[in-house]
Amino acid sequence: MADRTYEALANFHQKTKEDVMNDFLKNIPIGRIGHPDDVANLVSFLASKDSDYITGQSMLINGGTYLS
Repeated sequence: MADRTYEALANFHQKTKEDVMNDFLKNIPIGRIGHPDDVANLVSFLASKDSDYITGQSMLINGGTYLS
């Protein structure tokens, strides 16, 4: 899904797909694009007993893009 977004942005800005991806990476402190496993790992944790005291939270899975 992200590949199509990078391609569309590359066409729009007349850049290469790699340039667009590198532009995104500059804003991700962890230094990589997210993967489906990143979401799956959080879901697995939240479904486990280890998270039984966590309630009503919004969790961002973005590699630190929006540090607050």
